[in-house]
Parts: sequence; C-alpha cells; structure tokens
Amino acid sequence: MPSIANAFPITPCNPDRLNDWDKKIGSLIKHKYKFMNSTPTAMIRENKDDFGLGCHSISVEYHRQNAEALIHSMNHNSHRHKYITEKMLRSQIALLRQKAFDLQAQHRESSIPLRRLLGFNMRVRQLLSIKLFNTCVI
Repeated sequence: MPSIANAFPITPCNPDRLNDWDKKIGSLIKHKYKFMNSTPTAMIRENKDDFGLGCHSISVEYHRQNAEALIHSMNHNSHRHKYITEKMLRSQIALLRQKAFDLQAQHRESSIPLRRLLGFNMRVRQLLSIKLFNTCVI
C-alpha cells in the first residue's frame, strides 16, 4: 500500500476506483487471514487497540494524503513556495469556476465534463479532499 499512497497527492483517482481497490484489498485480507467472505469489513478497518486489524481504507488514505500535501505546501517555510501554491490554487479555482458556468450552459444537468477536468487541477483536488471530509484547516 505505501507504493500506491506515495502517488496519491499528484495522481487523480475517482471514487469508483478507490472503492474497487478497497474491495479487493478487503477480500485479500479476508482470504489471507482465512476469514469468511461474510466477515464485516468494519472489523478489518477497526484499530488494533479496539480488536480490529487496523487496515485503513484506501479512500481515507487518499484524502488524507491529498490534504496533507496541500497543508504542507500552504505552510511551507519558503515564502516563494507558499506564494506559488496559493496562486496555483486560486487560478485553478477561477478556471474551473468559469468552465463550470460554460459547461452548465452546454450540458445543463451533467457534471461529468467538469469532473474530468479535476484530474488536471491538482491543488483543487487536494482542497476538495479537505472539504469532502469537513476537515478544519488552521
């Protein structure tokens, strides 16, 4: 899992892919420990201190890595690094906002074209990871 997690801050992953990976890893762990397929996944995800196996979800790890990368960049020691990160984030948000208005006029109700653009806007994806889980960034 560490080899996958290293690429999370820069690689776009859609929720379906993350869920597929979670299912495959969960079934692999159940097979490895010789659990029945009906064993609750919550038992696998629970911390070891609470009598679980401590195998966290890939989805949680993905959003944690993205949030950590953005927070690290926003709080970097170098003023230049912070400035570039902030400018990149603001410009990507402005670009996506304009694209959203244009796409909304064209496609009316579908958000698929806008979601496809998120793969090319790393800082916005990282910010959305923070917003998705209502994480407080100080």
